[in-house]
Amino acid sequence: MYRPDLYWNLPKGGRNKNAKQLTWVLLLKAHKAADCLTSIASTFLSLTSVIHHRIASGRTDSIDTAETENPAVKSQFYSYIEVFLWLSLLLLGFEMATYFNGSTVIVPLHFDKSFGNEECV
Repeated sequence: MYRPDLYWNLPKGGRNKNAKQLTWVLLLKAHKAADCLTSIASTFLSLTSVIHHRIASGRTDSIDTAETENPAVKSQFYSYIEVFLWLSLLLLGFEMATYFNGSTVIVPLHFDKSFGNEECV
């Protein structure tokens, strides 16, 4: 176990923090959390505003991209998605079959207790 007081020859207890310092630390952490919450709320409100304006004006992605998107690229993209979907379903079925047979495919890794110790090599 690493103990900085032994390494730096500090007296036991090191630097003591008084209640005022701890209060400031907690206040700063609370301020940071409040800032995070307000930025999330602001982002959410701006996003909903943009969505509302796009829907109200009648502009959606299905209308905008129908004229400008290459159908060959779209078809190739969906075929990649379909291949990976079928691959994941195949691997899931294989994993379930091995589970119900009582065996496992995953080989457990065993590390020596001397892992990373140069003296035992």
